Amino acid sequence: MVGSIPCGGLTGDRQSAAVFVFTLRCLAMNTVRPIFLLMLLIVLAVAPAIAQDDLTTKDTISAIDGRTIEGVIAAIDQQGQIQLVDGSSIGLAQVLDIARNVAVAQKRQLPIEVHLAHGGTLLSKSAQLNNERVALDTSFGSIELPIESVRAIVFRPASLTDAVSASIASPSNQFDSVWAESSEGLHSASGLVRSIADGKVMGEFSGQDRSISLAKVVAYVAADLGLKPPTGLAQIHLSDGSQVLASIGGLVDQRLTVQIPGGVRAEIPWGSVSRIAIESDRLVWISDLQPIENIQEPLVTNSRATQNDRSIDGNPLTLRTSQQRELLKFDKGLGVHAYARLVYRNDAGYDRLTATAGIDSETQGYGDCVFSVRGDGIELWSQRIRGTDDPVIVEVDVSNVQEISLIVEPGAQLDLADHANWCNARLLKTK
Repeated sequence: MVGSIPCGGLTGDRQSAAVFVFTLRCLAMNTVRPIFLLMLLIVLAVAPAIAQDDLTTKDTISAIDGRTIEGVIAAIDQQGQIQLVDGSSIGLAQVLDIARNVAVAQKRQLPIEVHLAHGGTLLSKSAQLNNERVALDTSFGSIELPIESVRAIVFRPASLTDAVSASIASPSNQFDSVWAESSEGLHSASGLVRSIADGKVMGEFSGQDRSISLAKVVAYVAADLGLKPPTGLAQIHLSDGSQVLASIGGLVDQRLTVQIPGGVRAEIPWGSVSRIAIESDRLVWISDLQPIENIQEPLVTNSRATQNDRSIDGNPLTLRTSQQRELLKFDKGLGVHAYARLVYRNDAGYDRLTATAGIDSETQGYGDCVFSVRGDGIELWSQRIRGTDDPVIVEVDVSNVQEISLIVEPGAQLDLADHANWCNARLLKTK
């Protein structure tokens, strides 16, 4: 036996050096095979670099007020304070998004999709229903969910059809549905599902007890109980492709504690979390609001409807920096064509409007517009932006403003290629 490596209390380069000396002594005494020690030396050579890389990989925190904070998150305490390794902190209530440098699997690792009642999808190796509880084997461990927390279980995602997807999107408020394949094709059976176990779906269908082979089942869709969704949740994206809507309890020892609606507590390895998007009553996306006035009056091109969270051509919102060096992508915002005027009520008393304005990259550098923000008819901000310009950060004080207008006017080239984007347009309560 070689014995223990005498490097207790040492870290980093000093520990590696101690192990290196110890290894040479072992070689000299012929106490172990040289090939083993050579492999050990290689591992020790790269381990400090890997550890250092883990320590310096930064998380990106997007604050509600528009700030971007880069740093390594060390913990989240029970009061909701995010602690960074540099000693700084920020409250979860002030955060919009946490992006982590964690790769998301491109290929599905787990076969079953579990759609949650209040949003999100868990991937699982297995799913069983007994006594009104759904048992799952997820990438972060085994959990049990009350049936009211589950919208649907898709056993064969590759066999989903538009009809099954529609059933999941708008389930019956009276019956469960089981979608299964038969000699006549895919069909649904409505009734009360009592259990999913032992390779069978058991329940009462058309007044009779029946069992359906799980091998034929594409999806089970639970009846909609009409429960009001909770507020203040975070959408947690995992590296296996799962998305969990839950409240955050804390982050201790690289384990994120969450509470899934229905009273289910789970611990998720921090290394499996790729992103956290946090809901807040201090923020509203303008694309989620209904304008009280929506005017589109092009000069020479055809009139097109405003696009929510899409460009005017229906593509994902993108803006390119000058010199075509970087393509910025946005999940939220408005896509319009000049001339456009959108007016929104500010009944909730938001005091700040922020956005990133620019011409969508789909125009290949063409387009010339004048963007402006008005409050109760008074111009609060205005700037001309061309397709070759950098995107412009918009920050406008809208305190005590009752009606907010977003206006885009044609520039010097009539309205040709005036594909204007108000990206990440949002209203904030900062006070």
